[in-house]
Amino acid sequence: MNPGLALPRTNITVVHREDDSGTTFLFSELLSRSSEPWRTQVGAAQSLRWPLGEGRSGNGGVAATVQRTRVSIGDVEYAYARQHRLISASVRNASGEFARPRRESFEAATAAVPWREFGDLSQLLIGLPGRST
Repeated sequence: MNPGLALPRTNITVVHREDDSGTTFLFSELLSRSSEPWRTQVGAAQSLRWPLGEGRSGNGGVAATVQRTRVSIGDVEYAYARQHRLISASVRNASGEFARPRRESFEAATAAVPWREFGDLSQLLIGLPGRST
C-alpha cells in the first residue's frame, strides 16, 4: 500500500492488550473483516490469543510501551495515542479511502450510520462507506 516508503530492515516489536478490552475487540473485528487468515486463525474478541508480541495491561500500558520502544506497533484508544504523542496509521474504509484518526473522521463515521433503523445505540462503526476526512 506504500510502495515508495522506505522502511528499516529491522524487527518490529508488537505490543497488545493482555486484559479484556473493547479496543481489542474493535481492532480485531476490523482485522477479521479485512483478512480471512486473521478471522480464521485469531478472530475477534475482547481478549485474544495473540500470535506474537508483548502483552500489557490497559491502553496506558500499551501506549507507554510503544512510546518507549524503538520500532514498535500497538493498538490503543485514540485519546491514549494523542496523550502519548504516538504516530497513528490511517485505516482503509469500505469506499477504499484511508481515514485518519481524528475528530472529523469520527464525526463522519457516526453520520454514516442509519441510526433510526436500529433499536439502540450500540452499533459498530467499522467498514462504513463514505468520504474519508
